[in-house]
Formats: sequence, C-alpha cells, structure tokens
Amino acid sequence: MQKHPVILVLTLLLLIAFIHPALSLTATSLVGDAANRGISPFNPDFISYTEERKKGFLDMSRFETTTLGYIPPTVDLSHTRGSQVVFAAPSYSGEYLATVSGSPSYPYTSSFVTGSSLPSRFDLRTQGKLTPVKDQGTCGSCWAFSTFASLESGLLPQETWDFSENNMKNTHGYDLASCQGGNALMATAYLTRGSGPLLEQNDPYKPIQVSSLTTTVPNTAAVKLIEEVLFIPGRSNAGDNQNIKQALMQYGAVYSTIHWEESYYASSSASYYYGGSSRGNHAVTIVGWDDTYDRSRFPYRAPGNGAFIVKNSWGSAWGEKGYFYVSYYDTSIGLDNAVFLSESTGDYEHIYQYDPLGWVTSYGEGGETAYFANIFTAQADEQIAAVGFYTPATNSQYKVSVYRNIRDAPVSGSPLGTTTGTISSPGYHTITLSEPVRVSRGEKFSVMVKLLTPGYRYPVAIEYPYSGFSSKASAHSGQSYVSSTGTLWTDISTVYANTNVCLKALSIPSGQTTTPSPTITPTPLPTVIPATTPSPTPVMTDIFPPSVSISSPRAYTTVSPGSSVGVAWSASDNTGVSKVSVEYSGDGGMSWTSAGTNLPASGSLTLIVPPVTGSTLGIRVTAWDASGNTRSATRTCFVRNTFSTSGIPAPTSPSPTPTIPSMDDTARAELLSGFLKQYGYA
Repeated sequence: MQKHPVILVLTLLLLIAFIHPALSLTATSLVGDAANRGISPFNPDFISYTEERKKGFLDMSRFETTTLGYIPPTVDLSHTRGSQVVFAAPSYSGEYLATVSGSPSYPYTSSFVTGSSLPSRFDLRTQGKLTPVKDQGTCGSCWAFSTFASLESGLLPQETWDFSENNMKNTHGYDLASCQGGNALMATAYLTRGSGPLLEQNDPYKPIQVSSLTTTVPNTAAVKLIEEVLFIPGRSNAGDNQNIKQALMQYGAVYSTIHWEESYYASSSASYYYGGSSRGNHAVTIVGWDDTYDRSRFPYRAPGNGAFIVKNSWGSAWGEKGYFYVSYYDTSIGLDNAVFLSESTGDYEHIYQYDPLGWVTSYGEGGETAYFANIFTAQADEQIAAVGFYTPATNSQYKVSVYRNIRDAPVSGSPLGTTTGTISSPGYHTITLSEPVRVSRGEKFSVMVKLLTPGYRYPVAIEYPYSGFSSKASAHSGQSYVSSTGTLWTDISTVYANTNVCLKALSIPSGQTTTPSPTITPTPLPTVIPATTPSPTPVMTDIFPPSVSISSPRAYTTVSPGSSVGVAWSASDNTGVSKVSVEYSGDGGMSWTSAGTNLPASGSLTLIVPPVTGSTLGIRVTAWDASGNTRSATRTCFVRNTFSTSGIPAPTSPSPTPTIPSMDDTARAELLSGFLKQYGYA
C-alpha cells in the first residue's frame, strides 16, 4: 500500500532535524513541539559569523583604531532578553551568593539593590573597584581582557590581582587561533575547568597569534576558582538597564559587547553611539552609568540622554584615559553580558568533568524539564561536596542528587546529598550539596540534575563538536546521560558522537566539612517600565552595608585547642566603616564570645583556640558603617582533637584512651544543625 506523501515529508524533515541539529528550527515550525527534542538551534549571529569567516570577510586589520576580537557565542540566549533577575548582595570577601538559592557554601545575605535605590550616576572609577586599563594590541583578544576586567573588579578592594589574558587566549582549547577572537562562554569554559586564571607575571601578554596550545586541566598554577558566572539577560530597549546597573553596584564591572565602527565615535568627547543592526564585534567592560549624559555629545545625536561608562582594552592613551561613553540608545551594547565571580582556590580536591570546552549548545527532551547525569570514578577516598552546571533560562528550578555504587545506569538506590533551589540568572553555577557524599577510591558514582527552565525547551547544556569551532570535543559511552523522566536514560554519546553534558562534581578531602546554604526563592524585583528618555533617579539614603573580607584563617583550616590562630580582616564602605568586632563560637554558633570590639576597618588579632563542645570553631567579623548598616563574614575551622576521620581521638597521654565511635546519621544531623544555627538559619 502506498504511503501518504505528507507523512513521508514530515518523516524526512524529522530525520533531517535529528541528523543536523542546526536545521531543527525549520522542523519545529512545521511539526510543533515534537521537534524540540534534540539539539537547540545555534545562535543566528554565530552562523552568519562562520559564513563570513569562510568567505574571508573578517579581516580585522581593516579597522582604523585597532583590532577587535569578539565573536558571537554558539548558544542563543535571546529568549532571556528583557527579563529581570534578582541579585543578592555579596559580602565582597569572596563569599557571595550571586543569584543562586541553596548554592555555594557561603552565608546568604538578604540585602538587595532595587530600582528605587539606584542613583542617577554611578562610576566604579570612584569606588576603588577597577584595575588599570590594559592594551590588547594587534590581537583579537578583547574578550579575554573584558573577562578579567570583570573578575578583577569583583575582587577589589580587598584583593588586587593582575590575571594573564595571554594564557586564556593561547590555551582556550577551541579551533580558533589565539588572536581570532572569543566570547564569554569560551572564557567560562577555560575558568570553570580549572585552567586559570594565572598571574600576569607567570604568562605575560604578547599580542601575537599562535595556534591554540594544549589545555591544562586543571592547571596547578591557577590562583582562583571560578564558581559563578552570571549571563545577565540582554537589554530589550534603551530604558532596560536595571539588570546591568544592579550588577555594577552589587559585584563590580560587567563584561559586555558592542558593534564598533570608527565613524560613530567622537574622540573629542570620548563618546559612541551606533544605531544600526549589525551584530557585535568587540568586547568591552561596563563600569558605570550617567542618566544625564547629554545626547548632543555623541557624533550622531541620540534620541535621548544617558550613557554607560565603559572601559576599553586599547590602552590608557585612547579615549578618556582608556574609557568612553556609550549611549543608552546604542543598539548593540548590553546584549551579551556577564559577571565573573571567584572564590579562593584550593578548597576542592578534584574537579570531575567531561566538558573542557563547556557549553556549546543545548539539548531538550521536548519540554521545559529534563534530567541529565554524569558517571565518574572516584580518584581518592573523599567527599563529593558540590556540583557545577549551566542554566539557560531565568528562574530555573533544580534538584541535584548524588548516587553511589553505580554500574550501567546513572542512578541506583536512594539519592544522597539532595539539594533543591531556584536560580534567577542564566549562567554557570556551583551548588553545594546539603551534605557531602563520601566515596571510595575506584568507586563509580553519579551526579544527577533535574532542571526546569520556564519558557525554554532545551534545558541541558552540552559540549558538542562543531566543525571549525569545537571539533576537539570528545566523549565515550558510559559518561553522560539524558532523560525526560529520570528513570529511562539515554547515553547521549550514542545519539550525538563526542558529546557530553556539562556537569561537574567537586570533591573535598574526607573529614573536611562544608556549610550548606538554605533554599531561598528570589523575590521578583519591581518591573522596569521602558522609557523613551531615561530620567534621573535621585540618590537615596545610604542602604548599602559595608563589605567585609576575612583573609585569615582560610576556610576549613584545622586547629587545636590551646593553639593560636591569626584573624585578619578588611572592611570598606561608601560612607566609611565606624567599627568592627570579632567573635568566635565553639558550639556550632549557638553562642558567640567577643574577641575584640571597636576595632579598625582593617586589622588583625591573635586568637587562642578555646576548648570546644562541637567539631568546629566559628570566627565572625562584623562591620558597621556610619548609617548603622552591618554585614558579617564568617570562617569555619575544623578542630583537630574533637574527632578524626577514623573516629579515634588524638592521644593526649601514653595511657589508654577510650575509642570514640565514628559519626553516625544522628551525629551528622547534629553537626548540620549546628552549622545552620551558626549562620542563623535554625
């Protein structure tokens, strides 16, 4: 019997979409949601970029000022454009919680910057939150300079760093040569896999092009661990600036992009306004804004006043000592934005991962919810403490679990260390498990994520071999799995060769502890009403608490009663720090004892470790500003003689000492309860 021709056509379209994911958009328009199962369409700007590159149209030497270097990412996040996200205020000690609820092992702070508290002008140059302007020279490496401008800014003023753009551009691992360009997703992959950042002095910048060198994963020379990268939704119009403004005030400089053409720049006023439709070609760094910036200062009069203050990477002799002003009405700025946030390196023992090239495209099972998992083999007797993955939509809801004694399927038995929460901003996030999961050397374990991405049907970030860009991606069977139900699993490498899900597991040594954070769903911010002419907002009463950093002792340092531990801190505030206090707790935060009051904004003291009733010693530094706002930073130290990992206390004399049993579930629960009380969550 002859088959109906319509059925044959639809079947052929589905087969084409399955074999060639870039064509899935066509199939979707014809057959509906069923075609959403598979790989998402690639970013149209990236597709047009690759076509122009093949035809030789991308000769960066034709630009009059200097080279550029931004290429569009493969991932299309235009569906988030215009969305508002919630930013929780960080403590600026490297202990932040970005937009993640139930996330990193740091205290959650409830202070928020809202639209009503935004001033009409803000400039990080006056806040001590910027490192010097650099010069990319004749190399398309602007993306690396903007990445590190953001990362370095977020660590100031407590920590001053100069990271190596040279190492990032030379060892990113993609098919592009070192001066052929890059983007924030490439930078995120380099940083989160542990290849960097390196110090500038260890790999000084040279504006010369080389083929991408061998990647080192992880690199022992890396001096920071990047646990959070926020991909701030792109602007929808000239008045949609609240996300960027909040990020500037809460974290520091923001990676962004523009379309650069020399004719749209006025050197006399260091101002720029482009109103065309061409895609971005240059990465820059937004460092502030001015709602009242006169539109007549642009070479072509903008529809209204207002400008972003932008840091460039063309040296301090260019523009206004390396900076310039970009109109709110510029049609390219603010479409591709990121904030890079860091914690001290060394807290994690291993990073288990299969995706050194990171997020290349996304995968979906046909709906807004999908499950994905990776199976790893433990390299040591240790504890799985955190999981890292990407979210492609705003207000994504996750459930993370770990499974032990895995064989052929990614899940078996009961889930361990399960953690749930909601993440406001798209990006890369490190989620601390509710309880570390102990694994043994050689044991197979898995990490599994259930992810709901409202309004978006490709929840799973995957590393995928795209010819001419990420062709070095590789995978083997038995590594990465996807599912629509969490019970029936598909090895993704059997469907898409050399493809893995972007999902990492991070471990700590056995006996070390982590502090879980509570699950908090962000409260939506006030809606920003688009305006044709942004109007100034008056400066409000000071509502911003001080920033507090504890540089010593390091988190999870092991101490003993009677020994001395140095406590060093630094605090700063926009109106000035009025006083600082230092306290300690030996009972899991149930009570605190003062170690010093009315202390200076920056200082140190020596604390004699007292006998403790729990397994930890908590140290808390609190700062007050002139307006009465306060903020605390906390360090937790592990006390050596309370119990060891074997359950046997350290001997105090040659005489026999009774054996203390290993921790059971009740003891673990008591320890967890003590941590929660210590940070005010119970």
